[in-house]
Amino acid sequence: MKRFAFINHPIDTNEFKMNYPAARYLPGILLKQILKYSPPFKSAELMIRFDELNCKGWSVTCPMTETQIIGSSERLVQKNFFKALKAAQKLGAEVIGIGGCISSALGSKEIIMAEHPEIRITFGHNYSILAAVEGAKLAAAARGNDMDQVTVTVLGAAGRTGSVCAAILAREVKNLILADDNKVKLRQMTNTILYDTGLPVKAATSIKRALNLSDIVFVSVASSVREIRPEDFKTGAVVCFVRGAGISVEDLLILRSLQDIAASRNDLKIIDGGLVEVPGISGFSSELQLPSGMVYPWMAETLILTLGKNRCRPAANESTAIGTIDALKVMARSYGFRVAGFSEVAG
Repeated sequence: MKRFAFINHPIDTNEFKMNYPAARYLPGILLKQILKYSPPFKSAELMIRFDELNCKGWSVTCPMTETQIIGSSERLVQKNFFKALKAAQKLGAEVIGIGGCISSALGSKEIIMAEHPEIRITFGHNYSILAAVEGAKLAAAARGNDMDQVTVTVLGAAGRTGSVCAAILAREVKNLILADDNKVKLRQMTNTILYDTGLPVKAATSIKRALNLSDIVFVSVASSVREIRPEDFKTGAVVCFVRGAGISVEDLLILRSLQDIAASRNDLKIIDGGLVEVPGISGFSSELQLPSGMVYPWMAETLILTLGKNRCRPAANESTAIGTIDALKVMARSYGFRVAGFSEVAG
């Protein structure tokens, strides 16, 4: 039997109180201090049954809240992180997936993993990008949009996440616009995409005009949304936030901006990436407050790598490239995983 673990943390004290009713009787200030310095603990056990393979896994909770992790020193986050890893390994996990803010607050993952080469770990970045693209396509299709006819814009296209997102889209749409402050890299990208796919990609000279034309907009960096006004978007557009590895301060800024836009433009469909349907996992989804059978992409990537652990070796510095994502997509389909929903951003 193959074994895995998810390491995550509560968003805030309210979420912790909801999952652990006894904590409701503690004063808020005291609870925050307890969570900040409490050791990680096993919070759930999970069995997944496939046709020929069974997986057993655990959810390990690092009690620090989102705000505490982002506001704490790297040393404290690393200390709690390695306690959680040790707890997951003691349970027998072969592949460990890391969610929430932990990965973005760790510092240099390469140095950390070089010191602990025995750890098989993933932050789910690759499947998160793929799921965001697929989730946006589902949202667009629900509005009657044909992917051959839509205009798509990627904001922050020269970044690590945006560039891979653009490479995926270049093979699936006919009208693609890329926007980024790094004009040199943007020009290199348009040339590379033209060479690889034959698609003549446009580099945005005016973000406002690009948004006015776009049926689907992908956002991957905070700088790309700071000066955008709600009225800049085309009526009925789908706007998708594409996460990096983990949740950073920049990601929270993007989400707040998108929430503000959603509050003033109810015609827009604004989503926070895709959700993955996993066969045989329905009992776990309710704990995540997700639709039955659904998990977050970073969790799905953990499961895929666990099932195919003899075919690949996950690592914290895993490459984020179109070839890696293509291979992951093939593996996901072979086990019956599919992107079947999305997380909607409410205003």
